Parts: sequence; structure tokens; C-alpha cells
Amino acid sequence: MTKKYMIPICITATLAGFLGASWVMPKIFDPAPIIAAHPEGNTHPIYSPEELLTAFGIPTNSYLRKTQAGSYLSSQFAQRHKDWESASEFMDYVLNEDSSNASLQKSAMILNMGAGDHSEAIAQARNIYEQGEKDLLTLLFVAAGDFKDKKTDKAISVLNEIPSDNAASFLQPVLKLWTNALNDEISLKEVPQNPIYGYHALLALDYLQRPGESRDFIETTLNNDITDIRDLDKVADLLASHGETDRALALYKKVQELGFTTNVIDQKIIRIGQKQDIDDLLNLTEIKSPYDGIALVFQDMAEILYRDSNDDSALVFIQMALYLNEESNSARILHANILARHDRYDEAIDAFSKITYENKLYKTAQKQMASLYAVQEKSGKAIQILNDLYKKDNDVELLIQVGDIYRSDEEYKKSVEIYNKAAQKWKGDVPDNYWYLLYARGMSHERLKNFKKSEVDLEKALEYRPDHPYILNYLGYSLADQGRRLEDSLKMIEKAVEILPNDGHIADSLGWVLYRMERYEEALPHLENAIELLPYDPIVNDHLGDAYWRAGRKTEARFQWQRAVNYSDDSVEDQEVKAIALEKLQFGLSDEKENSLAETVQNKKN
Repeated sequence: MTKKYMIPICITATLAGFLGASWVMPKIFDPAPIIAAHPEGNTHPIYSPEELLTAFGIPTNSYLRKTQAGSYLSSQFAQRHKDWESASEFMDYVLNEDSSNASLQKSAMILNMGAGDHSEAIAQARNIYEQGEKDLLTLLFVAAGDFKDKKTDKAISVLNEIPSDNAASFLQPVLKLWTNALNDEISLKEVPQNPIYGYHALLALDYLQRPGESRDFIETTLNNDITDIRDLDKVADLLASHGETDRALALYKKVQELGFTTNVIDQKIIRIGQKQDIDDLLNLTEIKSPYDGIALVFQDMAEILYRDSNDDSALVFIQMALYLNEESNSARILHANILARHDRYDEAIDAFSKITYENKLYKTAQKQMASLYAVQEKSGKAIQILNDLYKKDNDVELLIQVGDIYRSDEEYKKSVEIYNKAAQKWKGDVPDNYWYLLYARGMSHERLKNFKKSEVDLEKALEYRPDHPYILNYLGYSLADQGRRLEDSLKMIEKAVEILPNDGHIADSLGWVLYRMERYEEALPHLENAIELLPYDPIVNDHLGDAYWRAGRKTEARFQWQRAVNYSDDSVEDQEVKAIALEKLQFGLSDEKENSLAETVQNKKN
């Protein structure tokens, strides 16, 4: 065969092979071994990879077989993604292959506890303990098992083996406190001056109906410098339940002043000031027996770890709490929050759903379920939950949450309707502790170009919270974007920058108001700082492009506008930014063009 025929033949063969493979291979490697209809009416089998390998005479176990190393790596991967159930299954396989490996035994023990297989984890811990291994978690698991079996003396004996210099040795006194409560032997002199001990001592005394003994002890505990502010409201609730409203009020105000307040705490302060009852707002820990107190110790440890974002350890401790008190709804909520923080939404929703309507935490669980559905873009489910709850509860917070979901979905008209419905709960002004309603409604009005209404709401919200950086930024940016009250806008945004100097959106706002004031050179450093903090935000890229153009740096301007186009998503706002950036890439930016583009955006949003 001559060379002149070789090249055409090779090309033809390559094309035939490629076209044939493109038709055959998808049919062969379809993962479902089903019978599919052929276009001509005949049928042909579609094989799975395993069936194909068998047909070729290749053993399938060489393709899919489990290995010890592979299972170990799979376990590590699953744990990093907080899929503890899969992680424990893989580790159990590894352990079966090497059952004498102490390190693997400990890993399997921890993973089983994290996955909620409590009995298996405790059995493994006892086996490790009997082999002479006495690391921290092994001792805690064994002690938990003994507490579960009501063998309290044995449990305390195991806990006493924890070295005194270990970080978890501080659990010993509070666990001993609850075991002493079994025999009504609490002595406050033996309780160290530490907030966690103090709170549990109060609970134990309350359980034993000895609240009078706690007064002096409370003063000493609360004056301790290491008191966690976030726990003060728990102590305040306990005091309020015994009629100590003045002392409770002082604690609520302390939490509020230090920035850890919630709307519930704000309502407690208002009601006490108006001599109204707050019993329905109290979040009291129910202790049916000292064993519930022991479970609460592990739950509190989980909460401390969760606050520090040590979620793997928090998950292990909350599972121990649930092992000791499977009816604890507060433990279920913390467990769900740990899962939700790592996008394990379905598991978190399942945990929330186990809290029944009769329980005081039901509304909290339902609201958080709705939030998770909203995050999953299942807004219909989220809104249905909140509306159903509102019919039963008539709580304005639920309406605000519905409005927030509509606003997040860019359905601003609906969000304003819901916010207005919520605001109608008060005959006059929206009260101070609902400032967020004004802020949220103001943002929705601004998106709808209802600037006057937006300005009224945001100004009122700012009156309630004059140092709130996001209100300052939002109102300041809105005014700058309209080209109005630029000096006021600049002052607001500069104040926001002082409070949050590393916030990219606020840095962008400062650059933009300077740009609108035609102070282009001054605007550039702030916009460049914003782009470092938010490199993929199309609005920030667009703003920097405009400033570069005005500063005569037109090549850099076009580069930033192109980035604005590239980074725009499918949201209404981003698509508008993209359309404007594309036009500027084509025509540049003149005074006339800038004005016409601004009008285009306004008309689109109206």
C-alpha cells in the first residue's frame, strides 16, 4: 500500500472508531443493568461495569474489592465530611482485618460514638480499658457506660483515673456533684469557683428544693472573671423562676450590653421593666433525676466545644449526652446545629423533627428546620412550616422569618407585604427590640426603588442601633448610589469602616461614595482593597472598573468589567450588572453613558 493512501485510511479508521465508540460506550457503561427500547423496536441489554468485566473474563473483585488501606482512607474522607456513619462502617471493616491494633480500636470507638452507635462504642471502650489503655475518651466512655447502668461509684472511680493535669479533669467535680445529689449530700464548700460548677450547683439545689442556699454562692460565682457571658442568661432564667427578678434583670442587661443579646432577652428586659410575667420566655433545664444532670455535663462540654468550632469533639460529647438522656430536646437541637454547620441538612432536619409540639423547644426546632429548607432552596416547605406555626402561635418572629425568605429569593414585593403584616402587630411604631424588621423592610424597599420608604425604615433602624455597621453601610451606600446626601453617606460609611475595617462590602461602599463625589484617586485604594477581600464579586469588579476608567486607566477598567461579566451568577441583580458591564466593554464610559445606564438599572427594577 502506497503512502498516499495510508493517511486517508488512518483518518477514516480513526473517525469510524471514534464515532462507533461515542455510540457504543455510553450504552455499555450505563450504570443501570436494564433492558432499554431500541429505536427500531428491538431491545438490547445495557450492562453495568461489573457485568462487562465478567463478560471479558476479568474477576469483579479486582475492580471493586475492599482493601484495608482503601477502607481506612475512605473512613478518613467520610469523617472529614462529617459522614460519621459511613466513617464508622469503613473503620469497622479495617478493624476486622486487624483487631489487635489499639489505635484502630480507639478510632472505631470514637467513630461509633459520633455516628450514634452508643452501645458498640461503650463496648469497645470497655474492651480497650480492660487491655490497660486509659486515654481520656476511653475513660469518659467507660464512665458514661457505668452511669447509664447506675453504677455511679464505679463511674467516679474510673473518672478519678483521669490525670489532674488533663484538660478534661475539670469534669470530675461537677460529675461528682450530681452523684452526691443522688444522696442529698451537696456541700457548696466543695464546689470550685467556676461558672460551670456554679450553674450545675444551682440546678442541683433546685432539684433538691434547696434554692435558699444558693444566694451567696451565686454572687461569688457571677463575680468570677472567667464567667462566660453566653451562659449568664441561663442563670438569670433560673433566678427569675424563683422570683429573683431584679437580680435576673441585672444579668439580662449585662448580656445585652456586652453584645450577646437575643430578641428573647430583649423581651425579658422589657417585660420585667413593665412588671409583666416572663415565665413563657424562660428556658429552664428540666432535671428529673441527677442522672439528667450528669448527661447535661456532657452536653455543656459539647456546647463549649461547638462555640470554639471544635465540631468533631462536640459531636462525640453530644452523643454521650444523648446516650445518657435520650429524651433531652436541648441536646437534640445542639446535635442538629452541629450537623447543619457542616451541610448535613437532611440529618439535621431529622433531628429537629423529633421534637414534638408539646415540648417548649418545638417552635425553636421548627424555625431552624425552616431555615435549613430555605438554605436548600426549598422555600415552599420553609414557608409552609412557618405559616402553620404562625396559625398556632401568632408570633410576629415567624412572619419576619417568612419575609426574610422571600427577600432572600429576591421576591421583594412579597417580602414587603409580609413585613407590613408583621409591623401591623403594633398600633404605633415598631418597638426597639424589633429594629431588624425595619432594617429588613428598608432593604426590600430599596431593591424595589421605593427610596423614600426605604430611607424612613433605615433611618429608624439606625436610631435604634446607631453603631450598627451594616445599617450604616446599607443606608450610606443607598444614598451614594442615588447621588444624594453624599456627605452624610460618607460619614456613615466611614463610621462603618471604623467598626469593621476588613469587610469587603463596606470597603467597596467607601470607595463608591468617593467615586460618586468625583474623588476618583481617593476612591481607588478603597476599591482595590475591596477587590482583594471580594475578588469574585461582580459589583465590586464593576465599581473598580468605573474608577479606573475615570482615572484614565482604561485597559485596567476593561479588565475589571470583563471580570464583572465572568463572575455574574443567575440572580436578577448580577444579570443587571452583567448587562451594564457588557455595554461598557463595548462603548466605554462617558458622562452621558453613565447616566443612561443608571436609568436603565432603575427602570428594570421598578
